Amino acid sequence: MKFIKILLRIAKGIYDILASYLLGWVLVFALFSLGLHLGLESVARLQNYDSADALWRALSYAYGERAILWMRLLVFGALNAGLVYLFRRPLRATQHFIESGIDTLIEFFQHFSQNRPRARTLGHLVFSATVTSLLIPFVLQPTLVADYRNRGAWLERGANLVDGSASRYVADSVIGLYRKFYASPVESVGGVSDSEVASAGDPQDGRPPSSTPHGSTHYPPTPASAQPLMDRWDPIIWRAAKNDPERFAMLKAFMWVESAGRQFAVSTTGCSGLMQFCAGTARARPFREIFGVGQITTCKCDGPCRIDKQTRQSLETGAINASEAGDAFPCDPADARFNPERSIFAGAAYVAQLSERFGGNIYLMYIGYNSGPAVASRVYQRLGRRADASLSDIELHLAAAMRPYYANASARRARSLLRTHLPKINRAYLGYQNQTPAPAPVAMR
Repeated sequence: MKFIKILLRIAKGIYDILASYLLGWVLVFALFSLGLHLGLESVARLQNYDSADALWRALSYAYGERAILWMRLLVFGALNAGLVYLFRRPLRATQHFIESGIDTLIEFFQHFSQNRPRARTLGHLVFSATVTSLLIPFVLQPTLVADYRNRGAWLERGANLVDGSASRYVADSVIGLYRKFYASPVESVGGVSDSEVASAGDPQDGRPPSSTPHGSTHYPPTPASAQPLMDRWDPIIWRAAKNDPERFAMLKAFMWVESAGRQFAVSTTGCSGLMQFCAGTARARPFREIFGVGQITTCKCDGPCRIDKQTRQSLETGAINASEAGDAFPCDPADARFNPERSIFAGAAYVAQLSERFGGNIYLMYIGYNSGPAVASRVYQRLGRRADASLSDIELHLAAAMRPYYANASARRARSLLRTHLPKINRAYLGYQNQTPAPAPVAMR
């Protein structure tokens, strides 16, 4: 027994030494890659992207997700290696400074606990636990990459490490990993029947609208009432709109086109919740302050995200909660994007941001919301920054503006927006303008 204790102490000592020096190297690497990432964020914003993540998504449309992951890994890996070699002397000095600081702390603690064996043991345990609790989420990135089973997920983790995404969101990774053990899943609000869910139609329906026998296009009118899936959120929408009828109509119209009022809506690309925030956008400011640090987790989808009709219906009626859906629901049930209040307030912030940017033109605003501000900015510039641009004006430039970001899919995506979503959101906006504030707000947790 005594021999085993000695072996454990030796192993513990070796681990502490390795952990301290490993921590020093990781800190230098993390700070270095964070600098690269902040530079990348600046470049992305200059190109009218919300974040570096939005830039990678756009490039993935054009060149394929796997190709972009390899590009990130190789290019930023080479950049890290080149910069480390170029600044090897100051980096070595920084490394020695960090290691010396850690050694000084260890020596001070050993001197302090010389006659206190229990305190020494406790200190070693705390140090080991702290280092481990930081390094594991930094490498695993549980909020950035959900899957652990395929090579693509580990390729993405490697890309996140070298381009600084893992460093930028290390707080999310640490909090996100450990909140899995205590976070309560978002509960389904329900309040609607199976028939009401079934009759609401599917959100983001990419099919063109039906045509009349005379060949003219017909868009079903948007009712201002009797939309149970939508109307249940009115109290929150009014609060997010600060009781302004124009803001209310705008925000509710965006919600209707994006999710049709479905609390647990998930798009094929993993955008989630009532306002369909993608994970990268939800982590960016100012939405990060609304959703919370470590509260957003990328959905675990093998390819496009798919949820069967029965599961979708059961979630909206409240027959089951997301935590009870098992593998049929590929997203984290505790993800803050499924919290109606947070999603709506974040959506209100985004819509207000786009309104200011594009002069309140609802068509350009929705293009920015749905396809990225970079696309809407290109159209806006080609229109001479005219805030009164009509749908026919926008049609002349939309496909060309999308081409750098969506490549071969640009024509199809532009056609879907022009024939379906843009007329739909305008009609919804006009229809919701006559609604009056709901008498009592709903408090969401």
